[in-house]
Amino acid sequence: MISVIVPIYKVEVYLDKCVQSIAEQTYSNLEIILVDDGSPDGCPAMCDAWAEKDGRIKVVHKENGGLSDARNAGLAVATGEYISFIDSDDWIEPDFLQVLLDAMKQNSAQIADCATRLVDEEGNELSVRGVAEDEVLTTIPALSRLVREDRVYQTVWNKLYHRDVIEGILFEKGRYNEDDFWTYQIFDRAEKVAVVSRPMYNYRQRGGSIMGVGYNPRRLDGMEARRLRMEYLQKYPELAALTRQNLALECLWHLQSILRHLKGQEQKDACKVVLDIFHTTPKVSNSQLTLKAKYKFWYAMFCTMPIRTAQVRNFLKIGL
Repeated sequence: MISVIVPIYKVEVYLDKCVQSIAEQTYSNLEIILVDDGSPDGCPAMCDAWAEKDGRIKVVHKENGGLSDARNAGLAVATGEYISFIDSDDWIEPDFLQVLLDAMKQNSAQIADCATRLVDEEGNELSVRGVAEDEVLTTIPALSRLVREDRVYQTVWNKLYHRDVIEGILFEKGRYNEDDFWTYQIFDRAEKVAVVSRPMYNYRQRGGSIMGVGYNPRRLDGMEARRLRMEYLQKYPELAALTRQNLALECLWHLQSILRHLKGQEQKDACKVVLDIFHTTPKVSNSQLTLKAKYKFWYAMFCTMPIRTAQVRNFLKIGL
């Protein structure tokens, strides 16, 4: 059985398309868990109506606690051997679960990941991201690709997981960039990750989301997630320098965005958060950097003059 967990909050325009895409999967041995996260619109009634139509659907009604809390509530009642998370404003292709399950079984993998089709609010395709051909990655290469965001991403929803690799690891309640706190720990438990090149997950980019605005200080949660990931992965010599390098470049991007979009005390406070993380992160020697020459220049400059480097790159319109 596959348990499909769908956290739901204020998505009544999109919900039917999402649930229908799950209910009509070619793989039918499903437990579909709709988690109504205290939605103030018509979603609670829509969830109950779906449960009346399909006996595989369970509905959890709870007080609003955010996306992480809703996913955790779904995990608490899930009984499947495999787990999938689908966001309630997205939808999946008819054979999404079958293809990912087959990829896992054929390759003795504990996680399967597929390419993603990015769509606008009306469902029109914007772009596709993922690998050019199917791959199977062992633990270290999979984590390396995850850190570099090299065609494998932190996103929770375009994947299928064996229950064993996620058992006991909950999502951090109250955090933004919640996937960034969770996914690297799951990949660390997997001996193999099967990566499918076909885009089977349709991700709706909505303008009102936190990721759809120029810059929001709440995105600093992502910095903390990357810091924790860097510390966690220092146990692997192959990944130690890479994760420190990645965190430094993440700090540079955040500083540029903060200086460009925020003002006054809000800007000062956000800069302090980034600089505190950057200054406590061990630096990477030039010989350990896995960057092109021009990026090595910016890294070296950033290590000595972080604010000035961000200002210069903003002036030159680099990295925005």
